[in-house]
Amino acid sequence: MDNTIKLKNAPLCFLSINTTGMNINEGAEIYEIGMLLTHLGRIEKKMHWFVQTLNPLPENIFLIKKITKKDIDGAKPLKQVLEQVARYLDKRFVVSIHSTHLVQFLDGALQKHIEKKFKNVLFDLQWITKKLFEGTGYMSISDLAAKLGVEVADFRQMMPLLAIKFNIFHKMMPLLEEKGVDTVLALRDFQGRKISAAHSLAATVISMVEKSMSEKQTIHIHYYSPYSGKTSRRDVDPYEIHTKDRSKYLIGYCHTKGEFRFFNFDRITDLIETGKTFERSSDYSLPDFFK
Repeated sequence: MDNTIKLKNAPLCFLSINTTGMNINEGAEIYEIGMLLTHLGRIEKKMHWFVQTLNPLPENIFLIKKITKKDIDGAKPLKQVLEQVARYLDKRFVVSIHSTHLVQFLDGALQKHIEKKFKNVLFDLQWITKKLFEGTGYMSISDLAAKLGVEVADFRQMMPLLAIKFNIFHKMMPLLEEKGVDTVLALRDFQGRKISAAHSLAATVISMVEKSMSEKQTIHIHYYSPYSGKTSRRDVDPYEIHTKDRSKYLIGYCHTKGEFRFFNFDRITDLIETGKTFERSSDYSLPDFFK
């Protein structure tokens, strides 16, 4: 693929996956994949699959993603879906969100089932917009859509969400051009991060926590204690992310303990969206540990 090609002329693939959790090693599986193939600012092809999983889907996923039993009954074997996905990955530049999560799962699945690796120039909408709108920090899809004047459908469903990402990206293009970012190579340099499957699980979890913080969504985490050697499961309202002695921590209200706690990201072994929202407490203050 030619990295010097103009962004407005580039063949793009808007790609997204849904998984049952964040950690492959704890049995999380891909259950849905969606792609939009675009060129010259137009959608050329829409592709959407539900994927067969080894374990039944958790009930909360049906609620959060508005999936029906009929959808799952028509699911395809993962290998069959990956063979179709792989046809386009070497021919198009990929645009996504939560790219660490996507690459970790997709790279592992491609290698395991069809002996191919995820090799691509990949652009993450949130990394780009963090630089494009300096000082705004992390922005959710709904925030980005509102800022750029993109109409929002029900983004809990895969294909409407991909269409929103496509419209956001094309609304960003004139703003990028004003900064001299008008080619694929220039956008790669502007983004400033290269994602690979070697990124840690903690990086994936941090990305998902940032999303849940912006959407005020309660998360379900698996948290390992090196003292007891056990992993507990907790529902947490995520409030802040802080760094202390080079370690990153999530600060949030723990429903299991009934109080605010902080959690080392390196010890969060899985994260699952609950679909439940929360209101920030006016009683919250930063724990003394971080002051």
